[in-house]
Formats: sequence, structure tokens, C-alpha cells
Amino acid sequence: MRRLTADGGECTTLLAPDHLVLIRHQRAELLFGTAEVLCPAKYLGTGGMFRSDAHVNPVFVHLLFDTHEMVKCGDDWVESLRPDMDRIRAEDLATAHEIIQRMPRLASRQGLASYMHTRPVLDEREAQMLIG
Repeated sequence: MRRLTADGGECTTLLAPDHLVLIRHQRAELLFGTAEVLCPAKYLGTGGMFRSDAHVNPVFVHLLFDTHEMVKCGDDWVESLRPDMDRIRAEDLATAHEIIQRMPRLASRQGLASYMHTRPVLDEREAQMLIG
């Protein structure tokens, strides 16, 4: 997903469709009880924030912290890596071992609990209600 500027131009920022973006919107508190929500980039196309771009082959950089964090990326705040260790183990055991070597607590379910979202995550219908 490519980030668009306010005037409809393109930014260099690219996100995976499911990457969560922090949205601060005046209606969020009314609709969801909090001024800040997380929304997958793929649902932000109708609001003019992102569009699909099939002409790029990006290299992604994943930032893994001790807890789930928000990271500034261009003009947006996006989520840090939330490791799905079961999936990582199934797809790339060497990567799973490397992650656990650097962050041993990710070997346990209790350690993974520190990567819980701290804001509501919108589904497609909720995103449409907020920005569509």
C-alpha cells in the first residue's frame, strides 16, 4: 500500500496491506470510545490515505521491541513487529531461533502477552464508518 499526500500525490512510504496504522480521528471517540485506533492500511484506501501499488517490490524492515510499540514512518505512526512465533516457527525455524536468542521471553506465551494491542483494531466495516 502506497501512502498518498493530502493533495492525492504519492509518498515514498509503502506498507503491507495488513500493517496497522494509528488513526486519530474526531469521530473515533464517539464510535469506539477512544480518540486513537489502529487500522490496517488496506482499509484506508477509501479515505484517500493509501492505495494499492502493484508496480513496486518493496523490501520490508521489521522493528522488534520489548513490547508492542508505535513507530513514526513518514507522516504516520505504524505498529512495530508483533511476532507470531507459531507462524514464524512453522515458516522459518532459523528466524524463530534467532528471534528467541535475542528476546528469550518470546519463547513463552506469557512473554508474548507484552505484545498486546493497546488500542482497538478496526475491521473493514468499522474503518468505513470512521473514514469512509
